[in-house]
Amino acid sequence: MPTGLCCMQSSSLSSKALCFELTMEEMKLLKLFAVRGVDDKQAVGFFWVPNLETLSSMVDAVRDPGNCEYCLVDEPAAVMWPGDAPAIGIEREDVEDEISEALARGASFEYGFEDVLYGNTKSWTKMPY
Repeated sequence: MPTGLCCMQSSSLSSKALCFELTMEEMKLLKLFAVRGVDDKQAVGFFWVPNLETLSSMVDAVRDPGNCEYCLVDEPAAVMWPGDAPAIGIEREDVEDEISEALARGASFEYGFEDVLYGNTKSWTKMPY
């Protein structure tokens, strides 16, 4: 069965690298989670992961997962650039600057992301790890 090897290292946030191998079936089962701080409600990020253990490992690169809560984004979601957009899918020399530029160019979070960011309708669960 075909597999995909995912290795991620946060460029500026941590020196930690997380690697795992997923089968094609497992890749189809990935879920999108929003994570925020329990007390301050400050956004940690959006994570597309196969399980809560992987979610915890990825969150741990930037914040203590024990002080976070998550909610499942269980509807279509999109990050879009309605105006001047950055080039994507090309090799870059300075990834950190390119990411900052991409966000500065007016990325908008739509559909399911918008509901999580600006609505108060989601149920949040404290992270178990």
